[in-house]
Amino acid sequence: MARRPAYAKPIRIADRSSLASPRQQRLPGFQQRSGNPALEGVRHGTCLRMLNPECMDLLLMTVVLTYGTFDLLHVGHVNLLRRAKALGDRLIVGLSSDHFNVMKNKTATQCYADREAVLRAIRYVDDVFPEENWEQKAADIHRLGADMLVMGSDWTGHFDALAQHCEVRYLPRTEDISSSSLKARIRRDDPDAGAADTQLGADLLMMGAR
Repeated sequence: MARRPAYAKPIRIADRSSLASPRQQRLPGFQQRSGNPALEGVRHGTCLRMLNPECMDLLLMTVVLTYGTFDLLHVGHVNLLRRAKALGDRLIVGLSSDHFNVMKNKTATQCYADREAVLRAIRYVDDVFPEENWEQKAADIHRLGADMLVMGSDWTGHFDALAQHCEVRYLPRTEDISSSSLKARIRRDDPDAGAADTQLGADLLMMGAR
């Protein structure tokens, strides 16, 4: 008879925190979050027929979450994504939808689909999903099993209330670079770009009104 692999032995998880790092153990609500459909069976007191290496890796993985519009991607964006990914194993980005940008009175030069394609091409980013409103972050943290929310330092203090759901960190911005400054430079160098930007804003407002 073939010998059963060691990981196939039924395991009773008395406390998920025993599988977590010390930092993860301190996070509020850790035992209530799995963040991955493959781990829905991992609950307090659950007897697992098989806890295979893949599930174990997912369970121990540190998930970092961040948000933004990421329009006219520049070195400041890349620095933020690189630093955020360095804080964990998996980086997930909530990308502001076109409709949400209209709600924020913010005009992106690229549509959601194009901004998403660019983000997914960056090696630091593991997944992207649409951000539709300000209020969804707490639900996203629990749905994705995020251990940490990371935002740029220009948002310092704005998301402190989410510390009851996960760790919150604000990372330093890269000096002298922003999408707004790039847009201003483009308008200055190409007056026609300003008119195109205005028309794009009007089109997006019409889309949002539908």
